Amino acid sequence: MDQFTSSSQLPLDFSTHPASIYLYRRNGEIAGISLVDGEDSDLSAYRWHMGTRGYARRYEAINGKRIVITLHRAVLERKIGIIPLGYEPDHVNGNGLDNRRCNLRATTHYQNSLNRRGVQKPSVAGSSRFKGVRWARDKQRWRARIVVNGKGIGL
Repeated sequence: MDQFTSSSQLPLDFSTHPASIYLYRRNGEIAGISLVDGEDSDLSAYRWHMGTRGYARRYEAINGKRIVITLHRAVLERKIGIIPLGYEPDHVNGNGLDNRRCNLRATTHYQNSLNRRGVQKPSVAGSSRFKGVRWARDKQRWRARIVVNGKGIGL
């Protein structure tokens, strides 16, 4: 055995490696794959579905009522405990199927809405592919504008 295959040199701890959870459609076909940390891989024992908004979810009956459990909420609550009132899970990198603990945080709805991707389509006259940038025809130059606390600021 060389130095790379020695069992003493390779402590295998899969709890820190990412794991995949398959997401299914109603007809049983695989709709996608969600990424979780190894320590959350036990969640793959449940049958997860791809939600209409692109998040992994499953259903559970509690007291005779069918409730929706989202994977990102389940993982975040394992990470921080019960999510405080007024907060919601947020994917740091914007990928709703990346449910690793390092990619999840609790934010307010306002903070979470700031992360939404709303890039204008280049086909719109006067727009660029960059958010907040448009062509000012009267000035014959590009203009940039941001909104901070509800107030527009030209750059």
